Amino acid sequence: MRIIAGSRRGARLHTGKAEGFRPTSDRVREAIFAVLGDEVVGRLVLDLYAGSGALGFEALSRGAAHALFVEKNRAPAGWIERNGRALRFEGAFRVVRGDAILFLNRRPEAAACDLVFADPPYGAGLVSRTLAALSALPGSRRVVVERDKREARGEAGIPWREAGAYGDTVVEYLLFGEAKEEGR
Repeated sequence: MRIIAGSRRGARLHTGKAEGFRPTSDRVREAIFAVLGDEVVGRLVLDLYAGSGALGFEALSRGAAHALFVEKNRAPAGWIERNGRALRFEGAFRVVRGDAILFLNRRPEAAACDLVFADPPYGAGLVSRTLAALSALPGSRRVVVERDKREARGEAGIPWREAGAYGDTVVEYLLFGEAKEEGR
């Protein structure tokens, strides 16, 4: 897996094997960042269920100001740390090892993030719970959700772009907080 574009274009991301690990494909990442375009620049990114960290690192490579990665599993959290150092993003990222929904409910730094990637494990029923926790945060943010096409559509935000389908993966683009009212 490699960074697709930006300052670290072509850099390889280290991953290993872990139970339930399902990295976002290059095709889906490319589609997400084509939709986001320059909206990534200067953003504070929250990468929930981060896995390898590919979405957050892609955002950093494309000009995001900082990325906060939340990953429950030890091995993938270690991959993120390793990848961040190898990509020379010291000071521009932080890894929190823990449950994403608990993090959203208990950690105030989540509210500071204005671009969120959420790619919960498929079939675990976490999409609606994650969106509900995000909608309870103060402030505004854009949220990009990856889900299995068999899971229910996200209801907690207002769509800001049309959803895209890529095989079994659906990507939704939602607005939360004041961003809904501003129509940004």
